[in-house]
Amino acid sequence: MVHYEIDPIKAFVHESVLYDEDLSKDNMIPCEIFCISSYINEAITFGIKLFNGSLFFYIPPHKISLNKNISDLSLLDLVYNNNESDIITIKKFKNFNTVFVYFKNKNIWLEGKYFYTLDWYEGNDLRHMILLENGQFCFMPSHKIKFDKDKLNFENYLKIHSEWKV
Repeated sequence: MVHYEIDPIKAFVHESVLYDEDLSKDNMIPCEIFCISSYINEAITFGIKLFNGSLFFYIPPHKISLNKNISDLSLLDLVYNNNESDIITIKKFKNFNTVFVYFKNKNIWLEGKYFYTLDWYEGNDLRHMILLENGQFCFMPSHKIKFDKDKLNFENYLKIHSEWKV
């Protein structure tokens, strides 16, 4: 397990996750995301700090939002695949901004704002952290993202497995 520090992001966390999924806890609580965590064979998660000073790790993306509303996008929608490793690099490309993300399970495109690129370089896995228009974060590979709204068709590209050596 490895935690990667990121620039703080003000957000809201669904209260139920702080009480082991107690469904009677149904509020959205202000928090600050301060890290991304990569556990092997699990979905990517966040580390958060509540404004009362409490820290929590292992918060899944479907329980976090930048607004007080929880969307109908599930963990399966928001995270493309489980982490193959706990060793990643995080990069912020300066020229990326508005993107459009394809969600296969719902067959929809949503607009979003690019945040980071996460690269599990030992396993040839790369995903982009995108803040969606609904306030949720998703982690999608490059082939599920477009930069041109006028070209929102989905090509069935295949992952590059070739190695280029001399």
